[in-house]
Amino acid sequence: MLAALVGLSGCLYLDGINEPPEVSLVLVTDETVIYIGERVWVDGRDTVDPDGDALTYQFTIEHGGSADDPMPQTCGAFMEPWELCFIPGAKVDYTVTLRVTDEHGAVSVGEPISVHPNNRLPVADCRIDTFAKPNNHFIVGREVWMTGVESFDQDAGDVLYFHWEERLRPTNSQTAQFVMQTSDLTGEPTTDWGEAVRLLVIPDVPGSYEVGLHVTDDPEATDASDMSSLCQLFFEVDPDEEPCIVSTSPDFATGTLVFDRFDVRRLEVTQVTDDLDPFPGSAAGEIDFLWQMEHTPGAGFVEIPGYGFSYLDIDGGDFALNQRIRVRVVALDRAAHDLSGCPVNLATCALGAGCFQWITWEIEFR
Repeated sequence: MLAALVGLSGCLYLDGINEPPEVSLVLVTDETVIYIGERVWVDGRDTVDPDGDALTYQFTIEHGGSADDPMPQTCGAFMEPWELCFIPGAKVDYTVTLRVTDEHGAVSVGEPISVHPNNRLPVADCRIDTFAKPNNHFIVGREVWMTGVESFDQDAGDVLYFHWEERLRPTNSQTAQFVMQTSDLTGEPTTDWGEAVRLLVIPDVPGSYEVGLHVTDDPEATDASDMSSLCQLFFEVDPDEEPCIVSTSPDFATGTLVFDRFDVRRLEVTQVTDDLDPFPGSAAGEIDFLWQMEHTPGAGFVEIPGYGFSYLDIDGGDFALNQRIRVRVVALDRAAHDLSGCPVNLATCALGAGCFQWITWEIEFR
């Protein structure tokens, strides 16, 4: 440690030999697992210099194995010269090295510390986006939309991939009639997992159904076993019931109506019950009406084409004195129903008790 130096006078002088710093570098964290996007602190405060020299600290961070690995961000916090804080931005290995130099230029490099941030699981969040019946069931043949748009990743910047799967449907469901189509946010069909944030299901039979949404942030995932988070949706499906005409104006059950040939009178359906399309008052209703007229008793009904409103105005001037006609209105559903069980001459069609699919007014002009 000491060197003997002989001066010109022959005296012996002792001068200290500068020794390099002794580097101590530790990882400082309260967590047993480090995640992407969280602060990582390393500390070299226990580094000492045997000679008591002032020290300069230089940290180096090496990371990743590809050119596009993101650089770690700094924490934006006040740090002492012997401290380093960084935020890992990718699931790659980070190696932190501390180089310490004393005031005489002696250099020491400490043992590197390796940090491997873990990828946190995405959170799969799914819901049904379609109005249900009051009993919270859906209807055969009607669209049922699901969405996973509220899913998110706990690691900032990760891209999510969506895989929908059928988990349950009735045993008598036919694949050819059952529809399960992934789509993007706008509802356009897609098979791209990175865009398939929505799902369209059209059930083909009544019963119990279940679908699952797997969400991953791994672009290499190829099937459900690679998924990291699961959300499940269970729903019940009922048969599509026929719409029921409840009331009209004037009341269709009052007998033959007498209209003045010089007046315009209105026939109107005022209330219809239906699974999802009650009239009036359905926000998503698509109920239409088919109007037919029989100009001469027994001649048969003729459709009034292109007219789907809930009312029909009758101009008495279009008819002869004492002419008798029949006017029929049929409540149409989104799905077609078989009304062949109702003889065409019947004034009303009632496939169920107290439920009229069509009603008929009898009118005479005076």
